[in-house]
Amino acid sequence: MYWQPAITALAIKPQCSASGISAVLPDMHLPIDHMRAARDDDKALATAVAGKTKSTVSTHRFPIGQTVRLKSRKGLSPKAADVYRITAFLPARDNSPQYRMRNDEVAQERVSQEVDIEPIATNAGID
Repeated sequence: MYWQPAITALAIKPQCSASGISAVLPDMHLPIDHMRAARDDDKALATAVAGKTKSTVSTHRFPIGQTVRLKSRKGLSPKAADVYRITAFLPARDNSPQYRMRNDEVAQERVSQEVDIEPIATNAGID
């Protein structure tokens, strides 16, 4: 003798209303058209939140190619580079823009937040 699961049929009951015909699932209390409206409301809310998030995030202050220095070397290896060139913009973390940076002399790359770096003045005006 072996066990065989019982198979039950899912009955969808049509329901008439002023807005038209909708269907009610047996174990659920909301008609399908109400569930559809709730899903659309969730999409609208997600779009509004995403739009608000984009407008509150600060923009990147340093351009790609800018030479920068780390403000603090606390917790870094003594072999870690001090000066980096910004190679890419990354999304903000903790509401601070992030950058991908590279030092070609020691072949190091790192990701750093904007609050942790400072620009290096160029000597273009000095003869």
